[in-house]
Amino acid sequence: MTRSDDADGSVSPPVERALRVFVAVSLSPPLRQAVRTLQHSWSATGAQPRWVDPENLHVTLRFLGLLPEGRVGDVTGAAEEASRDVGPFLLGLGSCGRFPPRGSPRVLWVGITDGARELAALASALDAALRRRRFPREERAFRPHVTVARIREGDRLPGLEAWLEGCGDHELGQMRVEAIHVMESQLRPQGPLYRPLAVVPLGRAGR
Repeated sequence: MTRSDDADGSVSPPVERALRVFVAVSLSPPLRQAVRTLQHSWSATGAQPRWVDPENLHVTLRFLGLLPEGRVGDVTGAAEEASRDVGPFLLGLGSCGRFPPRGSPRVLWVGITDGARELAALASALDAALRRRRFPREERAFRPHVTVARIREGDRLPGLEAWLEGCGDHELGQMRVEAIHVMESQLRPQGPLYRPLAVVPLGRAGR
């Protein structure tokens, strides 16, 4: 929070910052490198989508958008509640796809080969815990994936379909998921900067 002094010398009430908040599973360094290699394999053809920086790669469990800074504690509490009954698990990545599946693509993604059930359980428990804290229900169906590129009108996309077909059965590897992260997304001209606000271990009830 910040405060300001009025011209007459009085002090205005503190101004609460708003943060763009989401809850996610961050990828391990080996999986980030595997995705970077996959990105480079298409870039070599001259394709120029807006690649997601490998440091930002993650599986989103819930995007909450702009929130008053004071509500971050509620999000962390919901994440802690949701994590209690889901222990550490293996997350596997492989195959590629696009949103939407037809027409002009807007997003390219890598799919989940292992751990989809656990991710869905976390997302469902998180939604319920957030609703108990008076956040709105998530209306969109949960589709676990890792966004690897965003596409703008006019981006060069040579060989897109061939690239998607070529990595259709590609296994990128696995990681052990032991925590979920409450994150802040800071928008910048050069791309978003993600900052961890809280790290919540999985399976806390059994510890």
